[in-house]
Amino acid sequence: MKIHKRANRSSIEYVSPKLLATAIGVSESSLKRWTDEGRLEAERTAGGHRRIAVGEAVRFVRNAGLRVIRPELLGLARASGTSHAQDDRETATERLLAALESDGAAEARSLIVSLYMEGASPGWICDVPIRQALERIGELWEHGAGGIFLEHRATETCLQALGELRLILPAPPGDAPVALGGGSEGEVYVLPSLMAATVVAEAGFEVRNLGADTPTVALLEAIRHYEPQLVWISYSVPPRNPREAVTGLARLADALNGGSLVVGGRGSDGLPLPWSPAVHRIETMSELAAFARGLSAPGGRG
Repeated sequence: MKIHKRANRSSIEYVSPKLLATAIGVSESSLKRWTDEGRLEAERTAGGHRRIAVGEAVRFVRNAGLRVIRPELLGLARASGTSHAQDDRETATERLLAALESDGAAEARSLIVSLYMEGASPGWICDVPIRQALERIGELWEHGAGGIFLEHRATETCLQALGELRLILPAPPGDAPVALGGGSEGEVYVLPSLMAATVVAEAGFEVRNLGADTPTVALLEAIRHYEPQLVWISYSVPPRNPREAVTGLARLADALNGGSLVVGGRGSDGLPLPWSPAVHRIETMSELAAFARGLSAPGGRG
């Protein structure tokens, strides 16, 4: 039986036209004109006042190519003065790496959210600045416990940043298909599944992230409960028992009843996936986003 409630979103769910106008540096009259023209969707309160959902505000800002000059008014982290212009996207990895190495958690969170606000896709953010910065920090493992400490701290900061990013994604429509997933059994890394949840949510799904170390039996129960259109499973390291892992994937594919199962992560590279039209190997988060978008588009559901 498909039973689910809308996931909790940002603590700041709505803003007034005046507050949004201040946040993006335009006049309130301009903002009201955009709502009258239908470019920006606004609701009316019981008292007749306009209010704008934060997710809708973010969508409008991205589509219009505007800049948020007062992100704190939208409940977003504010940077310490660093420019995050789209022209500087090629330096995003270096800037994120510098913030992570210097324990600049607020700066790192602001950078990741600002990249999204200025048009970067969640898939690109995960594939390029986050992945590359963490790989560079991961190289410090070779130098002892200090490298482990830095990597764990950097990973936690990226988790927080993606959590903040998810809160400002536009809410999925009421009839949105469900997607769920998690890390494979024995998987200790939380970040890959959160990345997947973020890009799939941005593609228009109602998402349930089950986190790391999710046994097959738990995924099967979640499939029965939610009847998802899409299930993901990540392997950061190869499974301890490949034959058992393949059997588990086959059970998941059979349970989906028309849905799709995507498998990714460097630990799955040598894993022979079960033959099934429901099973797909995904190499990057951008590829996952494109696949999910195709499923959620009209006519894309099985």
